[in-house]
Amino acid sequence: YAEAAETLKIPFINNPNDLYVRSALIAAYKKAKNIEGLITVLKEALGRHPEAKSLYGILRKLYKTT
Repeated sequence: YAEAAETLKIPFINNPNDLYVRSALIAAYKKAKNIEGLITVLKEALGRHPEAKSLYGILRKLYKTT
């Protein structure tokens, strides 16, 4: 799953509004048990796309579980 997460990282950062890539990325990071890595990728995507407001909700949920 770690390899899948790494493969999906760049397409997600380039377009965090692609729901297919987003859900696959989140699932891959969770299955790899790398929540910290997922948080880092989400923050990077938000840095490039601050208009992707739905990512804030995802981050909030992840912070509650860590």
